[in-house]
Amino acid sequence: MKISGFDQITGWIAGVALSGMITSGFWYLEKNLAEKSQALDAQRVAETEKQLAALAASHPNGESNSEASHGTEQQSTNTLNPGAENQTFEAWGYAGNLAPWYWSTLNDKWAACAQKTGQSPIDISGSKMDEGLKPLKFFYRHGVTHLILHHETIQGDVDAGSYLDMDGERFDLKRIFFRTPSEHRVNGLPWEMEVQLEHIASTGRILMLSVMITTGKAINFMGTFSARLPRFKDDIKDIERLNWAELIPAKKTYWTYTGTTTMPPCTPDTKWVIMTDTISTSKNIIDQIVLLQKSNVRPVFLLGKRELSRSNR
Repeated sequence: MKISGFDQITGWIAGVALSGMITSGFWYLEKNLAEKSQALDAQRVAETEKQLAALAASHPNGESNSEASHGTEQQSTNTLNPGAENQTFEAWGYAGNLAPWYWSTLNDKWAACAQKTGQSPIDISGSKMDEGLKPLKFFYRHGVTHLILHHETIQGDVDAGSYLDMDGERFDLKRIFFRTPSEHRVNGLPWEMEVQLEHIASTGRILMLSVMITTGKAINFMGTFSARLPRFKDDIKDIERLNWAELIPAKKTYWTYTGTTTMPPCTPDTKWVIMTDTISTSKNIIDQIVLLQKSNVRPVFLLGKRELSRSNR
């Protein structure tokens, strides 16, 4: 049957109208979903603020007299983290199909995460004293730190200028990550928290400096830091004149070994330096950080044939 010109025009108009209705329908649906998402985010932020206020009320002085619970149990989690400097912000985490044993399948560039040897973190035990290890030299200066809660991990991006000298090689301080509980264990047990300071040399080699944190009297630094914690995803807080050297224990002996980054892409030949002494902060501050980022640790790996050395100065 031949279709007349009038019928063709009528059909075209009907098609345009239908297309407009469908487009409007999708727009309305997306608008509703976006509004619901924003409402849920606002509700979550309000609930977080409420819980943080309750924590502050329960510890008005910001201190805790409780003993350090070195044997804190590791929790399960579906939190996500930012990774090393050369990693994209793709989804990965610590539970379900985003767990560490799946990292190598999530991105072709993360194949190193599937290796069974040479990985981090490890259990710190059975170290050997190395008289040849030289004292660490810290050249940290005051500067602005940009704190962000990205993928439920509190991360600090540090202004340029601070660096660490290890055996004559300069490693520039780039970023700080907080782990709850600690990723590295000591004689089989984790600490309540571990702060990892990422340094990068001009050659591109990574040095991760790790300090274990336990409950006790809060140092002034942690009080300043906790007062500016980001409260929700991608929230950025700037802290001026923050000197990360205040996190370094008075006694600067350390363990060291070669491993990988504990986040994708699991960069090999990463130098790990773990301070032998801990620092303390209040239970209230640790509770705040745990509330915001939950647990975000990679399981420990065997040391294998690698050397775990300890300095004596």
